[in-house]
Amino acid sequence: MTDDNHNNKQENFDTDGEFLRVGSFNIRGATTPGKMESLCLWGEKHRMNIIGIQETNLTKQTTKGLFQVEGSDRQTDKHKHYTIFWDHGQKQNNGKKTAHLGTGVGLLMDKYWTAHVARRVTCGGRGVSVDFSFKTGFQLRVINCYVPSKNNTNQQELEAIERWTQTEYRGAQQGGLCVIWMGDFNGVCNPQVDRARVQSGSTRPETDLLEWIGTQALFDHISLHSSHESGFYLSSH
Repeated sequence: MTDDNHNNKQENFDTDGEFLRVGSFNIRGATTPGKMESLCLWGEKHRMNIIGIQETNLTKQTTKGLFQVEGSDRQTDKHKHYTIFWDHGQKQNNGKKTAHLGTGVGLLMDKYWTAHVARRVTCGGRGVSVDFSFKTGFQLRVINCYVPSKNNTNQQELEAIERWTQTEYRGAQQGGLCVIWMGDFNGVCNPQVDRARVQSGSTRPETDLLEWIGTQALFDHISLHSSHESGFYLSSH
């Protein structure tokens, strides 16, 4: 999703003469040997600039063997094409920190975009938000989140990530930043259109957060490149 602030900006999402290329994947565990390396090689092949991943199921300790450490908060893949910012979901188990299943997110970015990182914040293994700033005055916030389903988490955790994402988006709007919002929301805006198998003819958003998103100045790029009306199906954009 992107907001409509970019329509009022002179600078496009442009790197080396090409538009910014982003991707988002629920990786369902990043500990499988070769999985992250394959993702990085795929991203490099397709010249992806920024990739968001969800449900890594990693801890700070388990990431050490995956990539080269570049600092306390970042790593690079062994080909040194991507820098990765992590947000781990950890819990204590018999005195040891273990991965909290269903948590952990990451944001991968190539060298060009890494050089323009101005801010990074996280949210308890559920979200990572990174700001990019350029000399021209152009600023971009990329929000990557994993919003669990109501059936698989407690209400406090669900409300925490919902509040955090909303706060990050509002802050970007107030600061005049363009926004790209990606992730796994465990729901769709319009079940009748977005789901291959629909049990009912419902067109209502499946979660409270998605309903709120539909009231904002955001555009769904899947619908923008399909035969359906541009923008969220529940909005008037």
